[in-house]
Amino acid sequence: MQVPFWSDCGVSNIQRLGLTDDYISGTEVGHWLHLFYGLSFLQPDDVSDAFAFDIMSCSPTSDKCDKFGDYFYFTYLETTVFSPSLWAQIPSDTRRTNNESFHRHFNAQLTSPRRTLRSLFYGMRLYSNRQLRISP
Repeated sequence: MQVPFWSDCGVSNIQRLGLTDDYISGTEVGHWLHLFYGLSFLQPDDVSDAFAFDIMSCSPTSDKCDKFGDYFYFTYLETTVFSPSLWAQIPSDTRRTNNESFHRHFNAQLTSPRRTLRSLFYGMRLYSNRQLRISP
């Protein structure tokens, strides 16, 4: 899954506002907060409308939610520094890799619990050979 670059800032703002328990436990507020991640899968021109009509229109009645909505709007929609053209895009059909997947597959190549430099190079060679076979 694509994770927007603003997710760390959003989570720190969720913590600052005291919404962490709601975010984790899946309350109405938590579900509402998770809607923000879907904005990164839209075309940049559609983000503002989705924010206004799909997210803020169903915002739970809470000062904390209002503050989070304001934070998101003024930080990621109103500004030109972090405009949606930087972080919003429709996902492509091409396969993406992430560090977690890479490390899981790479560590599977290294069978020794005590890794030496030789075993590391061996694992790198196996991984690169496997990638070369997969590539068209």
